[in-house]
Amino acid sequence: MVFLTPNGCLNGDAAIYADQIQRLDLKCRTIHIGYFIIGILFTRIIDLPIDYELNIMNCLFSALCIGLISLITWTLTGKELATITSSLTLIIFYSFNFNSLYAEVYSPQLFFFLLAVQTLLWNKSIISGISLALAFLITPSTIFYIPFLILLKPKIRTILIWFITFLLIVIIVLSPVYKEFLFSSRGIFSAFGKSLGFINALQKEINDLYNWNGILVFIVAGLFYLLISKEKRLFCAALFALWFFPFLLGEKYREVPVQLPFYAMLSVVSGIGFEYLLYSFKNKRLFKLSVILFFIISLLFSGRITYLKLAKQNKQIIDYRKNIFKLHQAAEPDYLVLCSWSNGVVFSHYIWGKIYSGKWINSQCLIGKCGDEHKIKDWSLLEKSMTQKKQIWVLEKPLPEILTALSLNNYSILKTFGGFHLANYYQ
Repeated sequence: MVFLTPNGCLNGDAAIYADQIQRLDLKCRTIHIGYFIIGILFTRIIDLPIDYELNIMNCLFSALCIGLISLITWTLTGKELATITSSLTLIIFYSFNFNSLYAEVYSPQLFFFLLAVQTLLWNKSIISGISLALAFLITPSTIFYIPFLILLKPKIRTILIWFITFLLIVIIVLSPVYKEFLFSSRGIFSAFGKSLGFINALQKEINDLYNWNGILVFIVAGLFYLLISKEKRLFCAALFALWFFPFLLGEKYREVPVQLPFYAMLSVVSGIGFEYLLYSFKNKRLFKLSVILFFIISLLFSGRITYLKLAKQNKQIIDYRKNIFKLHQAAEPDYLVLCSWSNGVVFSHYIWGKIYSGKWINSQCLIGKCGDEHKIKDWSLLEKSMTQKKQIWVLEKPLPEILTALSLNNYSILKTFGGFHLANYYQ
């Protein structure tokens, strides 16, 4: 994974994380305070560009996740083949890899969630509670996974110790910053009222699962085995809870993989399904060979699709970074950039080392999508720049409102490299 990850930002959030970690800032965006603490510690260990450091950190956490999935499968089944196939199932899953290669909060969150699962299976309630608290501090969607853990080990004393430990850690860490955590623009309450809607959420999750292709056969077989085994039905109910609560309460943004822990546990189910299919017909050698061959083909097919998608994504990140520096070298000393929020944050992070430099405008704000206050402020800055005859670069396809404004102020627009548009003043 480390060899696949690029030196660059996936999106504006990644640039914000890098900026905040560099400034050792734990007071802003406290919804991810756990991630910032880990990032600050990790980036003090190695000396590389900050974007590359955080991408590598995610890769390492993901590698540990694969180890934990193997350990969880072994603890639940005691079967070597189930253990191996469960980890292979996770390794080729696109959503897991996508969140492994780039600076995002979901890979570290998954690691601490899986650590909470494994330590709870070992009856280490305090360690499990601490692990879950760390997962929650990295991103609060962890709260949706609590029913799964309760059903996984439904012993009152165990759950009580575990939950009290979790609660104490969260309260201690968040006490100094609870207002920002709850009420800021990115706080807990800001997500209330937002939802993808049932159909969009379902479609999103079906698309995620479809990336497994043939591996889904083993997941279905594993679920069937869990349902027909009396001693495993509670685990099946726990898996349902792990899917149901995030789906019902957590599917608010298309880009947020709230179901990643569920998909990770489905990898365990895949290993169980493989073992079940392999030994359900004891004297059918041809059937066993068919099961093994089908698993290998499915693994290679899904793995290839995942690799090609990631290679394309990496190329886009690297090309965008190169074009940004090329633009900066080609531009006049004092220029203005118009683009979407994510591209603008990444641009400013690359060129000026800070996310808000005052030298770029969010084009969405110009058409009123950020509120009237931002619209008035940004149009004022754009009009001032046009009055000063500054060179203006538009990083995406120009919006009609922007084209009209530039044209009325004697600006001509030329498409250049990387899909960027250069607007120059003409007499």
